[in-house]
Amino acid sequence: MTEVCQMDLSGKWFLVNAGCEVELPGSTDEMGFGPADEAQPWHPDVKELPAGGRILNRMTRRHAFCGQAVFEREVCFPAGGRVFLTVERSRALKLEVNGQEVPAFGLATLASPCRFEVTEYLTGRDRIRLTCDNTYPGEAHRSILTSSGATDETQTNWNGLLGRMELRRERENFLRELRVLCGEDGVRISVTLDCAEPYEGTVHAESDALEQVPDLQVDLPAGRHELCFAPVQPRREAEAWDLGSGHMHEVRVSGTDLEEKHAAFGIRTFGALDGMFALNGRKIFLRGETCCAAFPETGYEPMDVPAWDEVMAKYAAYGVNFVRFHSHVPPEAALEAADRRGMLVQVELNCWNPVDAMDRDGEYAYYRKELEAVLREFACHPSFVMLTMGNELHAGETGLERLRCMVRDASQMDPTRLYAIGSNPFYGRFGVDPDSGFYTSQNSGDCQMRLVSAGMKGPLNEQAPETCLDFSPTIRAIRESSTVPVCSFEIGQYEVLPELDQADLETRVLVPDNFRWMREQVEKTPMARDWDRRIQASGELALTCYRWETEAALRTQGLGGMCLLGLQDFPGQGTALVGMMDSWMRPKTGFGKPERFAAFFRDVRPLALLPRMTWRRGEVLEGSFLVCNFGRSVLKDRLHWELRGTGMVCGETEEITVLPGERKAAGSFSVRLPEGSGHEKMTLHLRYAEETSEYPVYVFGQVPAGDIPFMVTHELNEEAENCLRAGGRVLLQCEGTVQSQYSTNFWSVGTFPFQTGCMGYYLDPAHPLFRDFPTDAHTDVQWYAMASQKAMLCPEHVEPVLEIMTTPLRLRRLCQMLECRCGGGRLFISCLDLPEHGAAEAEGLRACLNAYLSSERFDPSQEMSPEEVRQMLEGGKA
Repeated sequence: MTEVCQMDLSGKWFLVNAGCEVELPGSTDEMGFGPADEAQPWHPDVKELPAGGRILNRMTRRHAFCGQAVFEREVCFPAGGRVFLTVERSRALKLEVNGQEVPAFGLATLASPCRFEVTEYLTGRDRIRLTCDNTYPGEAHRSILTSSGATDETQTNWNGLLGRMELRRERENFLRELRVLCGEDGVRISVTLDCAEPYEGTVHAESDALEQVPDLQVDLPAGRHELCFAPVQPRREAEAWDLGSGHMHEVRVSGTDLEEKHAAFGIRTFGALDGMFALNGRKIFLRGETCCAAFPETGYEPMDVPAWDEVMAKYAAYGVNFVRFHSHVPPEAALEAADRRGMLVQVELNCWNPVDAMDRDGEYAYYRKELEAVLREFACHPSFVMLTMGNELHAGETGLERLRCMVRDASQMDPTRLYAIGSNPFYGRFGVDPDSGFYTSQNSGDCQMRLVSAGMKGPLNEQAPETCLDFSPTIRAIRESSTVPVCSFEIGQYEVLPELDQADLETRVLVPDNFRWMREQVEKTPMARDWDRRIQASGELALTCYRWETEAALRTQGLGGMCLLGLQDFPGQGTALVGMMDSWMRPKTGFGKPERFAAFFRDVRPLALLPRMTWRRGEVLEGSFLVCNFGRSVLKDRLHWELRGTGMVCGETEEITVLPGERKAAGSFSVRLPEGSGHEKMTLHLRYAEETSEYPVYVFGQVPAGDIPFMVTHELNEEAENCLRAGGRVLLQCEGTVQSQYSTNFWSVGTFPFQTGCMGYYLDPAHPLFRDFPTDAHTDVQWYAMASQKAMLCPEHVEPVLEIMTTPLRLRRLCQMLECRCGGGRLFISCLDLPEHGAAEAEGLRACLNAYLSSERFDPSQEMSPEEVRQMLEGGKA
């Protein structure tokens, strides 16, 4: 009987293109082969990115070889049995043995191993030639190159051979593609029996976690046969696979004269329940991160389980329970790590076609093949619960019907997972497709499912902060035609200023010219000396915005989850620095600590529903409570609340029981705020079942009336100059020229060049103007009325009182308040509209400004001449 054996093919190969020896597995980038990166910028119309030979909108490949990379080596492998050559991951791959081309064995795609049967080609001493082509001839070239599987914006369109490389000898008849599917009707085991000659015998399957599996008695001709065992039930004592507890079992399949085949699997069910996602019959809420395959060290995703264990552990530390792989299928090592961690996974075919997906026959044929390969290769992984046909797909009538056909066929082939025609298909314009088993999008028609989108559109920047808003109108609109679970798409995208040390993180394959250019721009300005504090200010605001996004999603009855974009920076598309971690997955200092994000990104949350976040003294502060329980246990407790500030008020609700998967109202509260003139930040603290939440509540006192001992003017006219020359004080109220907003910039100016690039406030809380105005060094909810106004350009040599930071791609000094000595007097310039009867925070800041300008604390040290002031104001108008 032929013995099974294998040969590891990793090691020295000859790269024919370069005429030298190289190490495989690896990429041509790592081998130093190929010209310098000359690809075009993502948005070449962005005028702020100068020319000069460098690509500044993303990291740059040192060696961007595109075409056929040819690898050769000689092997000696003993004859006998059937021999297969496998490369775990490649691009379009062709194999020649001794000059003869070998056809692919099975489904060779970007998402699956490439296998070739070389039985009839080997002589005992043979020359093997592998040709890897990253132009994807005859395949879906355009859609692949845009996807995260191959774009230079993230992991790069690498060329080469990765992962496991081996020759393996099998018996004449052997088992392959063992699949274990766990569904509502039990566990189904199937296996492909590949027969070079007729086979008769008994095929047996067993697992310590399952009841007895009936044997199969088969009598088969030569060929490939799929053997399906009758469904069986898990044993009572067998532990289920669940979120956070990745308990795995083993199944073994053997047969007469067959080598045993075994695989790990998890016992779990996944599907829909009352319009929500359900795991093991329990409603869950997806807290997702989008993985865009950004791995700067290598330019491709790791192929080993330990590396992915680290990645999944980092995600979990931030509270993530679900990972979406954006327009690509990760290596199997990623799914093994997710299995171990108890992390849910959504994969997408390597397709990002926002024009005519599947309309062309060749593209459709390729992606049908990739879909089948994914379902066969990754069938045993319990973490793999959802799949879409790609990202933001658009299609004509033909393509749309083909996408629907792919969903229907996938559901028949493997009904234990959920499928959809795409992630954010048609940008959500048409809502839920009737054939899809779930819906993930940024909106449904005109109804939004996130607080901010491109152009700073959305309620976070269009209405004063509150914690009652949710996306119920969207869910109600969806429920008019569909009952499928809904997960919001690419939430967040709040940019943070760059940590400049990334300019020094040069790797073997990538050059950080984008970060170097950013550092160059910053170092030309006075902002460089306190850049780290500016990073913190932008990061604190971004963190706050992510929290409001999360809570709006949690409050929405019927919403099944949310998926971020993202916790990790995106090193392309203009360099989108939206993460709590940088591109190397290093937590950012201070605001980026995992525990700070996980404080609101978790299973159980007591929430306060407040109609606004700023109040006046003497008003009745009213609100209500909601408890979200997406853990595994039934919770029963009273909700205790405390309003902490000058004095403390507390109370608790009736005892309430909250079932797993339930959002439940938990009573209300009402507190009359004390009278007075002082302003303060109070904190509403909640505790339920050992889980806590805190909310800032800003309270502003009555504004005292009275005369002001300074002049107010709207231009630096002769009267104002005379006042200054006499040693007087002048408040110059001018108009701002650059529109700002409450949140930081969305994604990046490189992708959305119509944004102004504003990144929130940078201020000194110790400045005497803010002595009585409660503030930190960054934007919080009490700044909304001011932050959403316009700003003015500020001279580089002047330190503003109230500065608005800007992204390095639009780096300029913006402010809304500054002060100086001018013409012998004291001048304060403001472009803020602070009405006497407006928002409480605006009235409060107006009172603080009047008090400051009337006091001896108003004593600026920096100087500006009247001419400089006029130039500043005229320059702003220009």
